[in-house]
Amino acid sequence: MDFLATVAMIGMLFLGVTVLLAVQSIAFGRRAIFQAKAQIRAPGLLLAADLASVLLIGLGVVVLLLIPTLYWFIHGDYERYIWVIRGPQPFSQFGGGPYQFWLGVCLFVTGSGMIVSGLALRKWFWRCLDR
Repeated sequence: MDFLATVAMIGMLFLGVTVLLAVQSIAFGRRAIFQAKAQIRAPGLLLAADLASVLLIGLGVVVLLLIPTLYWFIHGDYERYIWVIRGPQPFSQFGGGPYQFWLGVCLFVTGSGMIVSGLALRKWFWRCLDR
């Protein structure tokens, strides 16, 4: 199995786990919200925050997986590398080191920010339920 197929399988696994956790968070989150309903003013907002936190964490992991996937896609094969850098304007920049570096930094910051935001939303959700 080559590298791209492995990364695709890992990405699909993370997306599947994200969907599973989203469904689980809806089920458990609704139960926890309904148990503490007397204390909560906006139960729909808490449910949306719980679902958004799971989706942010899952998408953040997928964005972080894009960094090695993109590097492999560009540098995995010499013919593909030449094909990429001879493409139209945004793709022709992929061959340069500074462009790849800043693209990787931006993807890392975006993915990490999504994960941290999801964890913060999750912490806020459970703090609102006093658990």
